[in-house]
Amino acid sequence: MSDPIDKLTEVVDTVVRKVDEFASSEQVTGAVENAKSALTELAANEHVAGAVETAKDKLAEIASNEHVVSAVETAKGKLAEIANSEQVTGAVETAKEKFDDLVNKRSGH
Repeated sequence: MSDPIDKLTEVVDTVVRKVDEFASSEQVTGAVENAKSALTELAANEHVAGAVETAKDKLAEIASNEHVVSAVETAKGKLAEIANSEQVTGAVETAKEKFDDLVNKRSGH
């Protein structure tokens, strides 16, 4: 009777050999080369490059738009107000206490 480690080693060796055979097969190598070539063509395509540049420009426009900047600043201010509100602070403290109570009950303390 073979040692289980020997059997496992044999299985692993077989799998490694099969994966190596698969990875080095002409079909796989060809498919990888075709995919690389297609991706290179796509990345070099002037329409793709133009679209990427246009998207960058539009995002830059949006980010620097005074209405957007103002809205972001207003949102930050409102969030700060909410976070600093006594009611929110109290609710967070109560939630922490309830959570601690629940943890203590679960752990038997």
